[in-house]
Amino acid sequence: MAELPDAIDELFDKLTDGKGGHKYQHGFSEENWEEEMEQVPLFMTKSPDNVDADKCPALAAMQAIIYDDDMDTPEAKALTLKNDGNEQFKKKRYDKAVNAYTEAIKLNCGDDNLNTMLYTNRAAANFYVGNNRSSLEDAKEALKLSPSHMKAIIRAALSCYNLQQYKEALDYCSIGLKREPSNMKLIDLSTKADREKRRCERDERKAKLQQKKYAIRKQQLLDALQARDIHVYTKPSEDSTSESLQLVSHASHLQHLEPGPNDTSVYLDDDGILHWPVVFLYPEHRQSDFIQDFNEQHTFLDHLAILLADFPPWDSRQHYSVETVEVFFEQQETQHAVQVDKTKTLKEALSDKRCSVREQTPAFFLVARNSPFWKTFKEQMR
Repeated sequence: MAELPDAIDELFDKLTDGKGGHKYQHGFSEENWEEEMEQVPLFMTKSPDNVDADKCPALAAMQAIIYDDDMDTPEAKALTLKNDGNEQFKKKRYDKAVNAYTEAIKLNCGDDNLNTMLYTNRAAANFYVGNNRSSLEDAKEALKLSPSHMKAIIRAALSCYNLQQYKEALDYCSIGLKREPSNMKLIDLSTKADREKRRCERDERKAKLQQKKYAIRKQQLLDALQARDIHVYTKPSEDSTSESLQLVSHASHLQHLEPGPNDTSVYLDDDGILHWPVVFLYPEHRQSDFIQDFNEQHTFLDHLAILLADFPPWDSRQHYSVETVEVFFEQQETQHAVQVDKTKTLKEALSDKRCSVREQTPAFFLVARNSPFWKTFKEQMR
């Protein structure tokens, strides 16, 4: 006994320095000790995708115990997979948890309680992944097996809420609160779902009212256009052989009927007056002016007096003025230029049977009669 401590010290010296032929053969190497430690289950930082049985026999054996197809009964296998899924869930590896629960469900074991837990747990994992639809379906499957399972009821309610199915969420909350009236999760969720349901119903009522208002104003606009005998031209549809479509056909394409500062479509105001977006084109200089709101009762001179109060910057020869400029529109059928009296209103110009409106925007050519381009334009549009 007195010699034992010295003998032990001598043995450890030999093991650590390699002298005496007693070096430990299974120790980690200095170069790869981190990689080798990763093969030890106790020190692993992540689950291995593939296990080499020759290099890691202990780990392979443990994996075989868990996943061996020959082990015990389907219930035992499902329970082992459930536990594995639970561990993955705790580590927030929700995708792997879903896979483990799925493999367990595929076993079709006859234990309804176990299957209820598997579906409920997979519902939770799917929920945290963001698969609310799958989460709801899993919760429903769990409730088919155990209608009073509270976790499944809560999960179904939460999934419905996230899917904006607020009525269904309230239904699940009601079922759960009948069993547990003081369940705070369901009480809070029921309050939120009811508030969102009311908001959606209010928005739906507003939308229906707006659609009704839109339909009325659209019909009023159509009636106003027809009363003025205004011809509207739009791009033909694929199944149409006519380029000049009827007014009724065009009216179905009218989108913006409400007046507003950014509106670029014709609209009818409360006094029954049409307001048009109008384009003035200067073909000589390839310039244009856009009038967003041209009251049909205003004359062309009303707007020209503003636009041509000073010579435009592109008019270097100063040909374009209120006095010298002439206004034309293009006759759709013949493509000839038709002159418009500047003192006429827009309503009078558009009511001319030779005038057509393209895509809700009347367009007029402006040419200065004292410009050399005047004759060229007249010949081209003759």
